Amino acid sequence: MKKVVYFIAVFSGCIHLSLYPQAVARFSAPDTICQNIPFTISNQSIGVINNDYYWNFATGNLVDRPNSSLSVNLGVLDTNSNGGGPMRLSLAQDGNSYYLFYTAYGNGTANIIRVKFNGSYMDPNPVVDSITNTMLGGKYIYSDQGISIKYDSTVNKWFGFYVSNGGRPIGSGVNLVGEVYRLDFGNSLDNSPAVSIVDTNMMHISFGKGVEIVRDNAADKWYVFVGMEDHWFKGPKPWGFARYEFNHTLADPNPVYTKIDETMLGAPPGQIGVLMNAPEATHTLRDKDGNWYTLVLNTGGSYFTRVFWGSSLSSNTPTGEKLAPLAGVASPYDFQLVADCDRFYAPIISSSSSNGLSVARFDSLNSTPVSFNFGNVAGFSSSNGISTTYRMGDTIVCFVGNAGNRTISRIVFVSDVNPDIPTPVPPNNPAPTITYRDTGTYQIRLAINGASNPSLQSSYCKMVKVISPPLPLPPDTAYCYNGSGITLVADRRFSNYTWLPDSTTGISFVTSSEAGSHQYRLRLDSTRSNGCIMRDTFNLTIYPNPSVSTTQPFYMQVVIHADSGNAPYEYAINNPPFRSDSVFRDLYPGTYQAMVRDSRGCVGSAEVVIQRIDIQVPNYFTPNGDGTNDLWYLRGIDNFPKAVIKIYDRYGVLLASYTGADFESRGGWDGFYEGKPMPSDDYWYYIDLKDGRKPYTGHVTLKR
Repeated sequence: MKKVVYFIAVFSGCIHLSLYPQAVARFSAPDTICQNIPFTISNQSIGVINNDYYWNFATGNLVDRPNSSLSVNLGVLDTNSNGGGPMRLSLAQDGNSYYLFYTAYGNGTANIIRVKFNGSYMDPNPVVDSITNTMLGGKYIYSDQGISIKYDSTVNKWFGFYVSNGGRPIGSGVNLVGEVYRLDFGNSLDNSPAVSIVDTNMMHISFGKGVEIVRDNAADKWYVFVGMEDHWFKGPKPWGFARYEFNHTLADPNPVYTKIDETMLGAPPGQIGVLMNAPEATHTLRDKDGNWYTLVLNTGGSYFTRVFWGSSLSSNTPTGEKLAPLAGVASPYDFQLVADCDRFYAPIISSSSSNGLSVARFDSLNSTPVSFNFGNVAGFSSSNGISTTYRMGDTIVCFVGNAGNRTISRIVFVSDVNPDIPTPVPPNNPAPTITYRDTGTYQIRLAINGASNPSLQSSYCKMVKVISPPLPLPPDTAYCYNGSGITLVADRRFSNYTWLPDSTTGISFVTSSEAGSHQYRLRLDSTRSNGCIMRDTFNLTIYPNPSVSTTQPFYMQVVIHADSGNAPYEYAINNPPFRSDSVFRDLYPGTYQAMVRDSRGCVGSAEVVIQRIDIQVPNYFTPNGDGTNDLWYLRGIDNFPKAVIKIYDRYGVLLASYTGADFESRGGWDGFYEGKPMPSDDYWYYIDLKDGRKPYTGHVTLKR
């Protein structure tokens, strides 16, 4: 079953992976747009997978305050009386079903809750069930923490990874150990998962926290990162997080474990808390230059640690940097990292109910973040986890787990405005046409490869200003070379005209008369009655006509070749209609114009002459078996496979009838009729070459 994800901002959603080049989302649109006038966006993206585009025309923004009416506490979703408080969360989409998975703290009978929304995360009646201790093979261990769900297209399976803590003392002490588990859901998130322990060395994970899954397509590897607070439970030691490296697929039975701690990241040996302090969660992205970064959220001190990997997440020499404390953020417990419009946003949830939700904005992955605090916007209570963000149209949705009262909160960011779209824009429309009905400033956003690896995700934004109806702007235009310059005349209602690149002014302009590709721009100024000046430009391109050549592989047949131009091409002889087939048959002798039209509509032509070919008709033959002149053969008939040849006796009885091809293959007429040799006499022939000329008639003498 095909898995479909509609937006780039989903980190724990359905991730489809193949090996593709780095993608770049780009488009162009006018800076100024006319109210109620449709315009088309020019898509310039590269590296797009499976035509996967998603457009927003007035997007919700993570630095805008969440919508107060839609951001609500959904209550206790898991009605099991023994259920624990929600800890960490993950989102995933499988077909038309949207899933929320979360772990439950201190739950002895159901440690993972699965919530299924139909058609949208706004579904008011989701279906809730539990992935119980029994379903997990009895491998429940006291306190569940991080969970992450991903789709692995290399094996066509859904996998989940979660970390569970406690219940197994080390020696006689009270230290807690943790284990990382892999859930194999097969081809559907509705399935009961098969569970396996990823790492049997219980010393590797102690009090594990957030879990993150990352794919590096270039290296064909998966990575699972686990935040840890092992400093408290294994004695004083450098803070850090765990990295598990999987080859090719998440099904790899032997991932490689590495602890990434402060010492590895450059802290002086023996010094603790220099770079980290109670790391809760990690999130990893690759920037446009191909460098990987991991942000580590530290509860102690409320700050991020930035880890720089370079081009490979397998590096064992990463460097770390402690960032400044986040303004307005207290006791952060979990966060997400979203790439959006060449910026990066980190929604952060605090265990302090009053501090609630914050968002940190990074202008680049190596920049200093700026944080915004929104407070308790949806009934938070000792919140421990925040899900990935998910875009549905112009709306951003995420969920928060409240350990204090066992509830789930839904946070919704929406746009305050809505453009008119003439037709519904599906997720894979590469270049929609839209109309804005209200004046104002809008953000247009394009995301590509939303169903793919986060390292391939790309988005691009542009602010456009919509003003009240001005004079209509001319569209971008292209002309084909006509052998001389083209005189262009602009709309007379504009106030100023500037033709570029020559900076010629005036309402008209004459283009170059030289063959070749030429580009011009016209900048137009329009002054409206309210005194507002609108300026915009349109592009004009002069394209050369395609060059044409021909070949004649057979008589009365011409093959037309396009030697230059812009494919695909269409072909015609003398006049349209054009067609895709370049081979023209059954052309009578004469002079023709072979024509080629390229994808830009430019037409080139070349003259082709089909010379007349004659045949030689013998006036006698001697079919006596001596090997000389035994057949009546028409020299040159091989050029006329569709010719009609008929032979009669003196009484008009038809003795033989052939096509040119058949006559050629037989080598001629052997003087027989119905298996009997015809006597010496004169026989009459009729030859129609089917090339437009008058048929040949006459008689041939058969001598024995």
